[in-house]
Amino acid sequence: MAKRAHPRRGKGAKPSKSTTTSATTSTAKPDASPEAAAPAAAPPPRPLPPARLVGEPRGRFWLELPWAKLVVFRFVFFGLMAVDAFLQLPHAPRYGAGGFNVPHFGWLPLPEPGRASITFVHAALCLLFALVAQGALVRVALPLATVLYGWAYFSSQLDSYQHHYLMWLLLVILCFAPRAPDPLPRGASPAAPRTVTSWAIRLALVQCAIVYLWAAIAKMTPLWLDGTALYIQVRDGWARDLIESIGFDRAAVMIVAAELFLAAALWIRKLWLPGFAVGVGLHVGIETIGLEIGLFSYLMIAVYLLLLPDVLFARPAAWLAPRLRVEVPPFLRHAAWPAALAAVVAAFVIVPLPLGAALVVVTAIVAIGAAVALLSGERSRGPRLAWAFVVAALVPIAVHATSDVADDYYRYWAGSSRRLGDQEDARRAYLGLLEVDPSSEYAHYHLGRQDLDAGKLDAALAHFQVAQRSAPKRGRSFFAEAELHLRRNEPERAKTALVAGLAVEANPQAQSLLTSLGGPPVQPEPTGPERDDDED
Repeated sequence: MAKRAHPRRGKGAKPSKSTTTSATTSTAKPDASPEAAAPAAAPPPRPLPPARLVGEPRGRFWLELPWAKLVVFRFVFFGLMAVDAFLQLPHAPRYGAGGFNVPHFGWLPLPEPGRASITFVHAALCLLFALVAQGALVRVALPLATVLYGWAYFSSQLDSYQHHYLMWLLLVILCFAPRAPDPLPRGASPAAPRTVTSWAIRLALVQCAIVYLWAAIAKMTPLWLDGTALYIQVRDGWARDLIESIGFDRAAVMIVAAELFLAAALWIRKLWLPGFAVGVGLHVGIETIGLEIGLFSYLMIAVYLLLLPDVLFARPAAWLAPRLRVEVPPFLRHAAWPAALAAVVAAFVIVPLPLGAALVVVTAIVAIGAAVALLSGERSRGPRLAWAFVVAALVPIAVHATSDVADDYYRYWAGSSRRLGDQEDARRAYLGLLEVDPSSEYAHYHLGRQDLDAGKLDAALAHFQVAQRSAPKRGRSFFAEAELHLRRNEPERAKTALVAGLAVEANPQAQSLLTSLGGPPVQPEPTGPERDDDED
């Protein structure tokens, strides 16, 4: 038996080895009473290393901003990119026309673009950017869209401009932007404001600052500083009148000063608010003078949303967050995929453009994303992807309904083919335009000319008469009808057509022909001709 500890041992004396052993052995013995056994105490939680604490500052180049600000920027910026991609479709017929192509980087092994491939790429970009704007499949859709965007503008110089380089660089950088807010610190309330810390957003602003600096340096030439270049670029209108009141030379210097200021303001957070005012004002001015640069000005204004005070996003988000946490009704979950299918069918039927291949590819991407979500246990993600695709498919429908994209697509196609001498291809484009706009003066006139040249006089006359009703203030269909009547040896009907055409549009050759037929001189009405659809 072990020895007992000495009862008179001092308070500060250390127990002997035998005493420690005895105590341990006595404690280890099972007691007859269950209440006597005390549970072992759990070890205290090990604290995280300081470098891993959530919210730890990560360097001056990292930018912290409210998650709501990034969400709003993403929605506006990529939503505009989606609309801009669809608006670029009319330029697709120019690619590959006659084998002409000048790539930006000839040393890159890029496939040469053509009408069909560029049409597919811009249609796919429209759908992919619309998905990214909603935060759906960002991990896959944004890198794929970046690759397609780069190929579309680096493989040819037909419709590529300097701002496309900047947009592509921003797309590359934004591929690394966070897709979710930072985790909340331990013990924080679930209702706490969500933030995000990102080097990619900072780098995007730095990239814009570099472009502004270079733009200012490039303008430091006598041709710009004396106002000559600005005078040539600005169209007639109130914007030109305003610049003339300031002076083109002074306005040119003010633009350079604004770009130099923005090159610094985008780096310095204390200058963000005045930078927002100057930057938005600069790009609104660029838009008003009528430069043909697509939606570039609007895209830059979207970038300037990042410069607004954080409180403008954080407070509304804090108010909306608890009100948006509602249970999704089951019927919305069940109706997601049927709605997506209906959106695809609607895009096929309503938008008279070759969007089919792009819709199939993007539908496959969404379906694969939903399947991965289902296999990973995220059952609620599939319906969200389906509804996001519904919105994406509705973008081309909405833009088509509010613009002339389809009309311009077929006009550019027909014009390019006609100038290259491919009359059969041009005729296909004219017939496609009639499917979009059955009363198109442009299509009926040129179809009439083709029929007239082929000797199909009755068909030609029918086209000319429709063109006259569609555009009564254009004289060319009247003059073509007069030529047709002369071929039929009908001089009186030819004179009637010539008088009707000259009444709305002056034409020296037509007037000379009318005079030779014994007709009177005709003074056209003081109304200008309608839109010149041959500007394709």
